[in-house]
Amino acid sequence: MPSRSVSAYRTRIWVLVVRGTGVPLLRLCYGRHRERGRQAFRLATASSIVERGWRSGVARIRLVALDIDGTLLTSANRLSPAVAAAVRAVAERGVAVALATGRWYESARRWASRLGLAAPIISHNGARITCPARDEDLLRLPLPLEPARAIARYMDDRGIHAHLTVGPYTYMRPHPDLDPARLPNEIRLVTAFAPYVTEPPLSLLVFDPEGISALPAVFQDRFQGSLRFTVNHTSGTADHLTVHHPAADKGRALARVCAHLGVPPEQTLAIGDAESDTAMFAVTGLAVAMGNATDAVKARATVVAPSNDADGVAWALRYLL
Repeated sequence: MPSRSVSAYRTRIWVLVVRGTGVPLLRLCYGRHRERGRQAFRLATASSIVERGWRSGVARIRLVALDIDGTLLTSANRLSPAVAAAVRAVAERGVAVALATGRWYESARRWASRLGLAAPIISHNGARITCPARDEDLLRLPLPLEPARAIARYMDDRGIHAHLTVGPYTYMRPHPDLDPARLPNEIRLVTAFAPYVTEPPLSLLVFDPEGISALPAVFQDRFQGSLRFTVNHTSGTADHLTVHHPAADKGRALARVCAHLGVPPEQTLAIGDAESDTAMFAVTGLAVAMGNATDAVKARATVVAPSNDADGVAWALRYLL
């Protein structure tokens, strides 16, 4: 673990305690050395946690749960060479890396394949868990059919843009930024959603501001207990709404993956940037919020890493594993 002197950055020094650990840490008020001081604080945090042991001397991290958008990928939706190398290096050391995302499974599987990851994939914000080697589901929690049809008709009447996954396909409306020739095989461009809700959908992902505000207001009380509405607020990217099964969340799904792999949750590291990722933070031994996360998400984490555009995942894997 690298040792970094902080004396060059100091103006004032406080002693803090990381949530749940009792580990004293240095925090600096940096003046003109603010950014260098922040990095020193991150290094001090990581060093203290690793050297003293997280939660009463748990051995080593054996599973990493990794969000995709805003975490693994940059704000330009790219995988940086540093992050790709760090993820592959961790996997080669025998640590399982499970992607956990609000995306549909086929989209997540492409990133897992690119990184050479074999662990189960959590998709649709926890509504589906799939082993990619055989495309075998460990968990599948679709939306109830009638509420899904009602929401689809409402969106069709108002032209609301969304991603709706039904069976093997994800449906979305045409958009000027979409080139149909470059879309993956599972994407279908449609002008209406309702005709394709022929079976219970896995989830609905909404980026349209009207839909984000209107759908919970109209349907949450009407279908209370049948649906869950989760709004994710992230720094630097558009808010989005996920509509999914009430028992689906990333935390429960991650606990299921831990049981499947025989890894105690306290030997698991979760990295994410949005509200839906805090469900994983609640069940893991170590929780890392990205620097681009909101303050509310950072407050639920053990450590705050640099942002996704500053290779925060590579930093976390390097200094915490």
